[in-house]
Amino acid sequence: MAVLIDYSRISSFRHKLEGLAQTGVRSVLSAYDEALYERYGLFGRGGTDGGALLAEAVQLGLATGSGRNAPGDSIRLQWLDMEVSESSLQPAAFLGDRRIFGRQIMQEMKYKAPIDLTLELIDKFRPLSEAMGQTAAAVDKLGSLEQAFDRRQQALENMLLKQQQTAANHASRSGYGVLIGTGGSNGAEASELHSISAEYPLYLEWISLDEAAARAWQEAAAGLPSPSPGATPIPLPPPYSHSSEIASYESRAAAVSAKLQLAADAAGSHDSVLDEALGQLGAARRAELEMKAVLDGRNGAGNSSYRLPAGSSAAAGSVPGTVSVLDGASDMLLGENWFSQAEKNVLEQRDNFRSLSSSAQAAAIGLRRALEERSVSWASRLSIHEQELYRQWRSYEEKWIAPGVMLAEQARSIGNADSRKEERKAEKKKAASLWREAEQLLNAVEGLKGTEEDLEAFRHADSLFKASMDFNRLQEEGDGTDEAGNGKAGGDKSSFEGVFGSGGADEAVIGSQKLAGGVFSGMGALLSQGGERLFTAQYAAQRFSFADPRMLDSLISGLSGPAGEPRRQDGEGVRQDPALTAMTSLENQEMEYILYGFSHPSGNLGAAYGELFAFRLAVRTMEGLIESRAAGHPLLVLAMAAVYGLREAIGDVRAILATGQAPISKYVPAELSYLDYLRLFFLLHGSEDSRLSRMIAIIELNTGTNLASVPTGATVEVQASMRLWFLTGAARLLGRGGPEHGDGGRYEWSTRAGWSY
Repeated sequence: MAVLIDYSRISSFRHKLEGLAQTGVRSVLSAYDEALYERYGLFGRGGTDGGALLAEAVQLGLATGSGRNAPGDSIRLQWLDMEVSESSLQPAAFLGDRRIFGRQIMQEMKYKAPIDLTLELIDKFRPLSEAMGQTAAAVDKLGSLEQAFDRRQQALENMLLKQQQTAANHASRSGYGVLIGTGGSNGAEASELHSISAEYPLYLEWISLDEAAARAWQEAAAGLPSPSPGATPIPLPPPYSHSSEIASYESRAAAVSAKLQLAADAAGSHDSVLDEALGQLGAARRAELEMKAVLDGRNGAGNSSYRLPAGSSAAAGSVPGTVSVLDGASDMLLGENWFSQAEKNVLEQRDNFRSLSSSAQAAAIGLRRALEERSVSWASRLSIHEQELYRQWRSYEEKWIAPGVMLAEQARSIGNADSRKEERKAEKKKAASLWREAEQLLNAVEGLKGTEEDLEAFRHADSLFKASMDFNRLQEEGDGTDEAGNGKAGGDKSSFEGVFGSGGADEAVIGSQKLAGGVFSGMGALLSQGGERLFTAQYAAQRFSFADPRMLDSLISGLSGPAGEPRRQDGEGVRQDPALTAMTSLENQEMEYILYGFSHPSGNLGAAYGELFAFRLAVRTMEGLIESRAAGHPLLVLAMAAVYGLREAIGDVRAILATGQAPISKYVPAELSYLDYLRLFFLLHGSEDSRLSRMIAIIELNTGTNLASVPTGATVEVQASMRLWFLTGAARLLGRGGPEHGDGGRYEWSTRAGWSY
C-alpha cells in the first residue's frame, strides 16, 4: 500500500508539473505586442516581462489544487507538497524569420484573400482571358512576321537598287551611250563609233589620194627640164595632202578604241555589284522562309497561360476573337518561283553586260587592226561590229536602264507585296508620336525628387531590408536549407523594362503582351494551385500604404504650359506641389517599395506606372486588333492596333491619375483601381523572399521594433521536487542513477512545454 501511495503521488506530481509548464508558457504568450497586432495583424511577444509572467503562473498553479493548506482550512494533509526549484523561459520562432512571418500572414488572410482577390479581380478578367491569349499569340506572330517581312522587303529593294544603279552607273562610266548612241547606223544621232565606222572609207580614200598625189608629184618633178647654168631653178609646188584629216581620224579612232576597251573592262566591277545583288536576294529568301515558318504555326494562335478556370462572370466568348487578323498573311509571301525568276533576272543582266563587254572588246581590237591594215574589207567589218554592239547595247538599255522593263516589272512585284506601305508608315508615325507622349508621361513620374528626409527614410528601410535578408540567411543555413539566395538586396527587376527598355512603339506592344501573359498565368496558377503570393498581395493591400494616383494629377497636367508649350519632361515646373512632395515620402508608397524595392522615391513609382501602362497597352492592343480587322493587310492591322492601344492606354493612365480608376476594357465595363493593379503585379514577378523582407523592414521602420528579436513562441522548463513519504530507496531504485531523484528523501523532476501563436 505504501508503494502504491508514493507511485500515485509521483504520477500526480508529474501531471501537475506538466500542467504548470503548459500554463506558464500560455501565460507568457498571453502578453503580446498590441501595437503590432492592431496595425499589422501580427502576433509577437511583448508587454509584461515573460519571466515574471512565468513565475506568477507557476506560483498561482502551486496554490491551486496543490494540496497545500489554505488559511482556515482544517485539512492538514499535504498530498503533494511541491516546491519549484527553478523555472526558465526560452523564446523561439522569431517574427523576423520569413517562414514565421509568412505563416502569420497566411493565417491572417487565408479566409479573406481568396474571396477578395477572386471576386474583385480575377473574375473581372475572365471574359478577356481567351481574347488576350489570342492577342498575345497574334501580336507575337505579327511582330515576328513584320520583322522578317521588313527585312525581306529591304533586301529586295537593296537588290533592285544595286541592279538599277549598276546598270545606270556602268552605262554612264563606260560611256556606251556616247560611244554607241541611240540611233545606230540607221539613226539620226551619230555616235563616236558610228562616226569612225562611217568615215573609214573616206579615211582610206584620203590615204589613197595622198599616195596618188605623191606619185604624180614625183613623176612631174622627174619630167621637169634641167635649169640653165646660173639660172635659179623654179620649185615644183607640193601636192595637196590630207595628212591633217588622216591624223585627226586616226587620233579619234584610237581614242574610241581605248574607250571601247575601258568599257569592256567594266564587266568585272559590274559582276561584283551584281554578286552583291545576289547576296541581297539570298537574304530576302531567308527572310521569306522565316515568314513561312511563322505562318505555318499560326494555328496555335491561342495561349493556354491566359486561360482562367471558369467562374461566375460573363462567358469569355462575349469578347470577339482576334485570330482572324492572320487570315490574309499568306498573301505577303512571294513564293519560290518568284525568287527563282528574280535570280534568273540578275544572272541575265550579268550575262547581257558580259556579252556587251565582249562585243566592245572585239570592236576595240577591230578598230586598232583597221588602222593598222588600212584595208577596204574593214569598212564592212567595222560596220558589223558597230551594229552588233548597238543591238546589244539597245537590248541592255531597254531591259535594265530606260525604260528598264525587266527591273520595272520586278519593282512592281516587290511594291505590290507591300501595297499598304504608305499607310503603314503613316500609322507608324502616329505610333511614334504617341510613344513619345507615353515616355514623357512616365518620365515625369520618374523625375520626381524627394527631400533629404525622404531619401534618408528609404536608406533606413533598405538597411533594415538587408539586415532581414542576412538574418534569414543565417536562419536557413542553420536549418540546412539553401533558399537564402532567392532574394536580393535592391530593386526587383520589373517586367515593364521589356516595354520601356525597348527601342520604340513596336517593341513596346510586343513587350506589353509578355507582361500581360505573366499576370494572367499568375492568376491562373493561383486559382488552380494556390500560393503564398495571393496572401501576401492581399495582406500588403490591406496593411500598407500606397501612392494615391490622384496626387500625381498636377504633375501630369503640368506637362504642358498654359499656351500648350511643353514644359520639362520631368515635371520640374510643378515639383513644389504639396501633393507631389507627399508622393515621394516612403510612408505614402510602402506597397510600391515592397513590390519593387528601389531605394529612392521615383524608382518605385516609375516601375509601378510603367507596368500599369504596359498592362493597359496589352489590353487596349487587343481591342485595337478587333477594331482594325477591316483594314485587311495584317501588318497594317497591327500598326493600327498599336496606335489604338497607345492612345487608349495613355488615356487610361490619365483617367487613373484623375479619378483613381479606369475601365478594364470596352468589352468589360468593370472599373479597376490603381491598388488593384498593384495587387495584380504581386502575381507577376519578383522574389517572394525579398518582398517579405521588405514588409519586415517597413514594419520595423514604422514601429521601431526589431522583428528578429520578437518571439512568436516560447519554451519553458520548470523543475520541482516532492518529499517521498515511504519508499525513498525504492523510489530511487525505480530511476536508478537518474537525475530526477534528489537527496534527502525528495523526488525531483523537470519538464518542458512549448507553445506558439
